[in-house]
Amino acid sequence: MRKFVNLAAITLLALGLSWAAAPAAGNAVRTAWTLVGWNNLGMHCMDADYSVFSILPPFNTIHAQLIDPSGLLVTNPAARGVTVTYQGVADPALSINRTSAGKTNFWDWVKPLYGAAVPVDMGLAGHAMPGTSNVPQPLDFDPASGWFIATGIPITPIDDAYAANPYPLMHLVAKDTAGNVLATTDIVLPVSAEMDCRACHSSGSAPAARPTRGWAWDADGQRDYRLNILLAHDDRQLGDGVYATTLAAAGYSSRGLYATVASNGTPVLCAACHLSDPLLLVLAGHLPVTVTTPLLASNATLVFFSPPSSSTRFFNRVSIPESRSSAVSACPPATVTSFATCAPLAIACFTTSPARCRSPSLVTVPVR
Repeated sequence: MRKFVNLAAITLLALGLSWAAAPAAGNAVRTAWTLVGWNNLGMHCMDADYSVFSILPPFNTIHAQLIDPSGLLVTNPAARGVTVTYQGVADPALSINRTSAGKTNFWDWVKPLYGAAVPVDMGLAGHAMPGTSNVPQPLDFDPASGWFIATGIPITPIDDAYAANPYPLMHLVAKDTAGNVLATTDIVLPVSAEMDCRACHSSGSAPAARPTRGWAWDADGQRDYRLNILLAHDDRQLGDGVYATTLAAAGYSSRGLYATVASNGTPVLCAACHLSDPLLLVLAGHLPVTVTTPLLASNATLVFFSPPSSSTRFFNRVSIPESRSSAVSACPPATVTSFATCAPLAIACFTTSPARCRSPSLVTVPVR
């Protein structure tokens, strides 16, 4: 039931509607003001585990616009003396998400992965979760876009009762300098940690995906398939000069990605080798990415999320046999977030039917 209620909330926002919650005592509501807010993505995906590798961090972004009583968009909030904040709010099922503490191991590994020593509940771009006390957090204002924005809020799909909820709500409040509430609205911050490759890469699963050195057989299921993926990378690339150069440039072990994690205790940032347009876009300069010589085959069909610039182009080489295409099409599964498209990496599909490697967010470009 919760899912349908929250989807209804998304629909209302799409129609430009908002609803107000009761303000604190002593604050007068000026109902002629209108506050509209939204999450920047239909679904933001994050990793369920960060101890082996990371594709995407927890990184939801709120946009909001304020319309004054005359119907004009507020484009200079400082001059108008208005601010907008966000904080957690319970949905009709009483699920609330105020803190990410204890819900992810992201902060255990954020420094080696993203080079940032940020405290728990703080995001990579400097915006935080409200915390257990639900302290209102400020949105910045972007004059070029004409909207308020809070970039990279590190929310997870786990509520404060440790129940799964991929559609948590945030309460936005616009106030004047006197503290009067001008307008409020509740918005959904959709987030999913469903990216999962166990169908092919968990130990003992698909024989064709078995690493040459054998399965990892890690007791932790999330770590297990991730370690097997790194072993598969090493199987294909170890000994290649470009691979060796890339490992060195990223500060990884010369013995490969598996050794980097298993022996050195350093998790791998996938974007250090694989260009991820969504990651580059959401981090907006917060992530240094190593770009090296492309690895391509003449019979590949390259799939981009968006047209890359010549200065940041990097390609992935992924061999996907026709026999495995059905499994690939199920990656990632969207068992809960049914409309989610969490395809974080560009993929070069080595198949006779390039259309099998597709997503609504992708465009295909023939390799010359």
